[in-house]
This record gives sequence, C-alpha cells and structure tokens, in this order.
Amino acid sequence: MQQKEGFLIAGVQGAGMLPDGSMGFVEVLSDHGPFVVAFSPEHGDQFAAAVNIANDRLKVERATMNLPEVSPMQKPIKQIDWSVDEAGAQAILRTDYHDGTSSFTAFPRDQITASIQFLLAAQEHLSQ
Repeated sequence: MQQKEGFLIAGVQGAGMLPDGSMGFVEVLSDHGPFVVAFSPEHGDQFAAAVNIANDRLKVERATMNLPEVSPMQKPIKQIDWSVDEAGAQAILRTDYHDGTSSFTAFPRDQITASIQFLLAAQEHLSQ
C-alpha cells in the first residue's frame, strides 16, 4: 500500500454548509494548521460513517491494548449565563453549546468562592 499524506486532527472548530447548499464542510485544527474538509451531499453520510467506524475501531483496539478510554468530546461553547437561586442559596451557570444543547451547573453558596479561585488558577495556568 502506498504511503498517503495526511494530517492529525487536533480539534474541530465548526461545521456547516455553503450558502448555496452545494457542499457541507467541517473546520478542523490540525498539526499543519487549520483546514476545511468539504464534501458533497452525496458523500456526507459516507464521510460520517467512515469517521464513526474508525472511532469505534479505535475504542475497541485501545481496550484490547489495556489503554485508557478516550474522554468524551468537549462541545464548543456558544454562551455562558448565570443566575442566582435565592431560595436554594446557589449560583447557577447555564452553558449553551453550538449544537443547541445546554447544561446547568449549580454552585452552593459555600462553594462559590472556592470555585472562582479554582477557575482563576486554571485560567492563569492555561495562559502561561
């Protein structure tokens, strides 16, 4: 089999279709920089199925080799809002994702300060 040139996907930035509906696309970050993978409507299902097959095989092989499971995909965040539940004495964060789903995280009053300190420390560490 002939060696094929490729790139390692390091993250997915977005997906959509061209305004005229002629192509779908996935925007990825790779070890060679950002790329757009475009596909025709006829090949979208094949592309998705191929990625799912490869991912399923990867999970099975990793389990066979006693390697740790791959963590679930992190969804790109669209927006984060907060509110205060006075009756329950907690802060509520609502995270909206680009796929239309949302998640809620409650912080009891006595854990808000520690949670903020943790997030600030994480931000400082990640920005180094």
